[in-house]
Parts: sequence; structure tokens; C-alpha cells
Amino acid sequence: MGQNQQNASKQFYEALGANLSSEIKPWRHVFAIDDPRQSMQGDCITSSHFCGWDTAGRILIHLLWNLPSSGLDRGNWQGKAWDWENRGVLKPFDQHEFVTEKNWTKTEFTDKGAVYYPYACLQFQCNVHISLHGCFGSTDYWPKEGTGLIHYAASNNIILLFPFVKECYDTKGKTGPNFATKKGI
Repeated sequence: MGQNQQNASKQFYEALGANLSSEIKPWRHVFAIDDPRQSMQGDCITSSHFCGWDTAGRILIHLLWNLPSSGLDRGNWQGKAWDWENRGVLKPFDQHEFVTEKNWTKTEFTDKGAVYYPYACLQFQCNVHISLHGCFGSTDYWPKEGTGLIHYAASNNIILLFPFVKECYDTKGKTGPNFATKKGI
């Protein structure tokens, strides 16, 4: 996303009263990932989103360290767990129960979303993070490799919810006037 769009997004969320942490970058439309296991590191401008910038870590740290009820702070935050598959379960869920039949077509939700929960969350209370994919996000790719969120979720006992739509989430109001509010579909 270009700098004009980044500035517009920042102003939009500030107008809604969001607690933002933003850094304007000259990148293309990417969710930048810092993954040393990837041999094709890029520059975030012309190539790969594997470019040494840890978007997932920055998002979760900003959200959870500033939320006293999260129980997470500098003292107990853990780095990425590359063995997330051994620490929890990623499985699909039926999205139909969360959207009325009347609104199903407008929202363009896919039949399935995905949820990841660390095994520890079966015994203890855990934080939940909802990850909305970019346009045309894949149900296979986005949770596992598209963000890096799952690696932090595994090590910090965070449940991840990945709802999916066919193309892009509503950014223009086709689902109604409340599309950009808590009352939106």
C-alpha cells in the first residue's frame, strides 16, 4: 500500500479512536515477515514479504502489552515458536453460524474460517487475536505462513481466529452504512 493510502488508513483509525502505533514505510502491499528460515529474503518494496520486518510481533506487542488484562508484558513475552504445530491445533470452522443467511451473500464469507489454539488454552484462559487477511488471502497460506502470528500465538498462549471472505473485506459500504463500525456485518 502506498504512503498516501497508509496515511489515509492511519487517519481513519485515529478518527475512530484507535490506539495506534504506526510507521509509514515505502513498501508495496505486504504483511512483512521476519523469518530466518526463508532463503528468499526480499526488500518489501519490489519483492518478497519475507524482508526482515516483524509485523506480527509489533502488532501483538502493541495490542497486548497495552492491555492490562492480557497478562502479557516485557517480563513474560516469548519469541516465536517455530514448532507451533507441536504446541497447538490449527483447524477449520464453519462460518455460517456467525452470519445471518440474509447477510451471507453481501459479506462474501467463505464456508470455512480457521482457528489456532495452543494446547495450554484447553486448561488456562488465553487471549484471542482476530486476524483479517488481505485481499485474496488463502485459507491454507494466511494462518500458517502469511503473517508469522501463529509462531507468537504458540509461545504466548494466544488463540488466533482467521475469518475468511472470497476476495476483500468490505471497505466501501456494500454491506451497509455500518461497514466500518462495530455494528457492521
